[in-house]
Formats: sequence, structure tokens, C-alpha cells
Amino acid sequence: MTHSKYPGDAGQQVQELIAVAVAASTAAARTRRTSLGGQSRPADFGEIACQVITTVAAKVGGVEELLAGRPLSCPNATALT
Repeated sequence: MTHSKYPGDAGQQVQELIAVAVAASTAAARTRRTSLGGQSRPADFGEIACQVITTVAAKVGGVEELLAGRPLSCPNATALT
């Protein structure tokens, strides 16, 4: 069992959501595409990941809202907001 900063049911829900996200990300990373030369190549996972994060940010109200739960990691972090 992994350590979670979310107690009880919230922790279980977060772990389940992480497992779903990992499964979807793994499937995306394993996706193949056909190049212009007809060769099978891996999908551009960087593009996929960026599209997912950008879409999620848009759906929750922006990057600031998406990252609002992150703890401040440096003393001057409030100067950045």
C-alpha cells in the first residue's frame, strides 16, 4: 500500500483515480502510429500528455486552479501568485 496524504475514503478514491490515470497513460504510451514512410512508430506520448493536462486545466478553470492543491515548495512561492 502506498502512503497517501488523503485519509480514509478520500485516500482510496485518489488511489483509484491514480490507477485509472496510470492505466490510460500506459495504453496511450503503447499506442503505435504509422509514419509517412509506412513504418510503425510509437505515438507521441509527450503530445498526448500535454493535451490531457491542458484539457484538464481548461475544464477546472485554469492552471492555477489545477495546481491549487500543491503545497508551497519555496519561501518566495507566494510572490509568484
